[in-house]
Amino acid sequence: MSFWIGVLLGFIAGWVAEWIIDWNYWRRRTRIIHETTGESAALRSDLERCRAETVRLQNDLTATTNLAQQRASEIAVLQAALDNARAELAQVRQQLNEREGLITQLETARRSDLAEMERLRAALQRAEQELAGAHTAPKTAPLPEMAAPSAATFATARLAEDDVAAELARLRAELEEERRAHLLLRGSRRDPLIDINGIGPVYEKRLNEAGIQTFAELAALTPERIRAIIKPEHWQLIEPEKWIEEARLRLRRANPDPLIDIHGIGPVYQQKLFDAGIYTFEQLASMTPDQIAAIIQPEEWQNVDFNRWIAEAAQFASRQQMKEVGDGDA
Repeated sequence: MSFWIGVLLGFIAGWVAEWIIDWNYWRRRTRIIHETTGESAALRSDLERCRAETVRLQNDLTATTNLAQQRASEIAVLQAALDNARAELAQVRQQLNEREGLITQLETARRSDLAEMERLRAALQRAEQELAGAHTAPKTAPLPEMAAPSAATFATARLAEDDVAAELARLRAELEEERRAHLLLRGSRRDPLIDINGIGPVYEKRLNEAGIQTFAELAALTPERIRAIIKPEHWQLIEPEKWIEEARLRLRRANPDPLIDIHGIGPVYQQKLFDAGIYTFEQLASMTPDQIAAIIQPEEWQNVDFNRWIAEAAQFASRQQMKEVGDGDA
């Protein structure tokens, strides 16, 4: 009996040990499975979020690409319009130059006709004086070998004077017509010259009568020419140099250079420069980095290269001057 009891007890002890080992193993394995399942769920959630973010970024990229293509198309259209406007401007300038040349020719012809008329008047006066001398001379005094001018001579002289006067009137009418055409080609717009400090209604009228209608035309004059037009009294003090400078400033303000084309200058910086009176590449190129910094007042974290601005502004100004020289030669 003891043998079988020992066998039974050993069987029971082995079964209990195996049960304990299996229970601990499967419990640990179950815990690991649960933990792995939770991490997989978290990873799946992160993956879904990444996929959603990727889709959103792809949509944003597509929208940005479409917008860039639209802006490129708009820029192309604007560039074509700008080229057409420049071509029309060149054509108008050519027509204006032709008109000015014709006006010069008419003015020369008018001066020639005036000189001819003066010559005829002088000849008529000499003939009248000779005739008067012939009537008042003594009868005994022999006349030199000179035929007295006849009535036909006087009629011819007066007829020639009338013809010259009529031709002169015709030339003046043509000249006035050409001047009106010149003003029409130049544009009917008139700048308010009276807005310039020192120019009143009277001075503005004299300038307009002399053909000075815009700030550009005033800026192109010399101080001597302005004085010749205004004809001030000896007690009237005018400063044509300041008029010219203010006209140029108004021109720069109305037609500023695109400073935004310089690398690093955006709409905000460009507006700050405009507000400070910096309208052209030439002005910006003549400044120092400290002067520009005082206008822009960048933040400490903004890395702004003012020396580069100055260098690029000088390049743009040089290109403009070369283009203007080329247009002038053409």
